[in-house]
Amino acid sequence: MAKGQQIGKLRFRVDLLSKTAVAQGNLSAQFDTDWNTVESRDADIKPFRGAQYWEDRNIADSLTHDIIIRYEEQFEDRGRISHIRHKKIMYEVMEVQVVQQRSRFIRYTCIELGDETTYNVV
Repeated sequence: MAKGQQIGKLRFRVDLLSKTAVAQGNLSAQFDTDWNTVESRDADIKPFRGAQYWEDRNIADSLTHDIIIRYEEQFEDRGRISHIRHKKIMYEVMEVQVVQQRSRFIRYTCIELGDETTYNVV
């Protein structure tokens, strides 16, 4: 899928987000979600189509998109980047894969979550 990926195809600006839990008060056992923008990057967003979509639905219920960015070692760890935002649409990262042997790109396989206002992202 990312075979032959070119830098010129990275035409969407996305925010790479990490999620942290923040306590609501001193003695409270409840936590709020705090979203931190790690970095903004140029990316290629590819929705799944046809046979690939149906094949992946059998594996994981709703994988919907591949988001590809330029390789940088700090973004290779799934724990560091948990969500990606493009304009007002949120994607949850399910899998991180280094594409091509020369470590030129990173592919995030994601689930589209919908509008960011649902997730209190600023």
